[in-house]
Amino acid sequence: MVNWEKKCFKTMFFISNFILLLFSIALVFGVMALMVGGKEIIDLMGKWAFPTVAVTLLLFTFAILILLLLSHCGSKKDSPCILSMYVGLVFVTIIGLLAATFFAWLFRDVIVAAVRKEMEQTIQEYRENNSSDLSNAWDMLQQFLECCGIDTLGDWTIMNLAYKNVYGEKYPQSCKAQYDAIPTGRNFPDGCLLKVTEIINANHWPIGGVIAAITFYLMISAMIACALSRSIQRRSDEMHPNAIDPGLILNGMSTIMSTNSRTPITTYS
Repeated sequence: MVNWEKKCFKTMFFISNFILLLFSIALVFGVMALMVGGKEIIDLMGKWAFPTVAVTLLLFTFAILILLLLSHCGSKKDSPCILSMYVGLVFVTIIGLLAATFFAWLFRDVIVAAVRKEMEQTIQEYRENNSSDLSNAWDMLQQFLECCGIDTLGDWTIMNLAYKNVYGEKYPQSCKAQYDAIPTGRNFPDGCLLKVTEIINANHWPIGGVIAAITFYLMISAMIACALSRSIQRRSDEMHPNAIDPGLILNGMSTIMSTNSRTPITTYS
């Protein structure tokens, strides 16, 4: 019975970690593609933005690799100790994920203010028809999000000297909708930072749902690991019924020592 139970939990444990592996590979390569293709746009968010994303991705990858290694070794060697380490790391990962989410929500205004400050600085350095990374990043951002400026297209006139004292259009061509790479007459009225905050606010429930789903999945994996560990321990007890429990030895030694300490010493004259 226990042997069948152990095989069942091993299969469930393997499936859960295989799904975790596939999800992690998709997430890592997706974020890497985003970082490579949109590096200039990420840099607009601040000099700290790209390193932060890179370090976060590195820590996540390292944690997943350790989890998968512990799960393989614990299941292969039938080691409750390694499985306990797996469960502990899972809960550390869950706590880290929830803490990061909580602090991102708590300091969201500080983060937005820091991004705004960086965008106000880079918008002053923009030059149209310039092949610099900064100018390309602004053009890519405005075309991708269909936005213009930070809060409104008027930001270009206020913050960029190149558009302050000119006649005609006082904003880049990337502020216009394009058809076959040809700008049309329709301008994007919303600012880019405003557009980003609106997208986040409109999708905060789906984002929270994804985080909750990841947390729930990790907890299920930890519960399967605990069940597998108990099954392995029961199987070991059945195979070695006369094995001496070290805990009982320690308890017995402590009982003997306490008894001896209370026994009066008799002296003979």
